[in-house]
Amino acid sequence: MRDTLSSFLFACPAHHTQHIAHTLFVSHEVVTGKLFISGGKGIIGYRVALRLLNAGSPSVRVGLRHPEDECAKELSEKGAEIAEFEWSDEATYAPALEGVKIVFCVTPYIENWAEKFPAFLAACEQAGVKYFVKVM
Repeated sequence: MRDTLSSFLFACPAHHTQHIAHTLFVSHEVVTGKLFISGGKGIIGYRVALRLLNAGSPSVRVGLRHPEDECAKELSEKGAEIAEFEWSDEATYAPALEGVKIVFCVTPYIENWAEKFPAFLAACEQAGVKYFVKVM
């Protein structure tokens, strides 16, 4: 899988997300393409999405469990594409990742995380994701 995902970055602690949100650099290149943010309603995912949108990023997709709630409406009004995404429902992975080049993954606190994360990585590989940032 590491051959397909060109970069697998771990961002920790969480306050470093401001740097990732501004511009993602890999090997001194600016990475462009559709970016998917998991956990768009959480503190980190929401703030990263807002920073990208406020900076004028045109290709931000935010994964939300309830894509019709107020958080989704606010992010959508700022220019985000909203995708239904639920860690416990692997059927939501592929549609959320369609056309995505970069994933910003906020580690959720859910049961069966050890099973869900490898399934999500496999879905990323299947979708052709090139870069993966994981916040722990």
